[in-house]
Amino acid sequence: MKILQAIDKFLIHCEEFLSALAMLSMCLVVFAAIVCRYTLSISFASGEEIARYMMVWCIFLGIIGATRKNAHVRVEAFVDFLPALPRRLIIFLSELITIGTFCAMFYFAIELTGRSMGPRAQLTPLTRIPYWYLYVSLAIGFGMSALRGVQIIVKEFLRHTTQVPGLRK
Repeated sequence: MKILQAIDKFLIHCEEFLSALAMLSMCLVVFAAIVCRYTLSISFASGEEIARYMMVWCIFLGIIGATRKNAHVRVEAFVDFLPALPRRLIIFLSELITIGTFCAMFYFAIELTGRSMGPRAQLTPLTRIPYWYLYVSLAIGFGMSALRGVQIIVKEFLRHTTQVPGLRK
């Protein structure tokens, strides 16, 4: 059990570090583009493209953390009025549907990434970076979110803890 906790902590640090790195990179590139445009009168269009792709990485790395913290948007008005057992069942089914959706999206992201690789890979317009570098962020985000969803189910439902995601005491 200690090994699983250590792996979990390591993954949390990796997720947070990569998210912060993507955000910092995006901010630095946008800052450089602004400095180049307004002080040096030089167009830095490739900086805007890089910043856009770093934003995509921020988003898909961010969904991992949101899943881990169980912070995705949901409507709880109906569920809050139910007794404890039906509420627990609906929340459990909701988690299963969410995991299934993440798994399906992971599958499609892997397919998209695989189709965009190879000798005839499509490149971004300005920086000439292969698009699969961008598409792999989808696969990482959806795949890790599916694993985090399974972790939530194991932690909160199968161990019969008193704290249930979305369940107010």
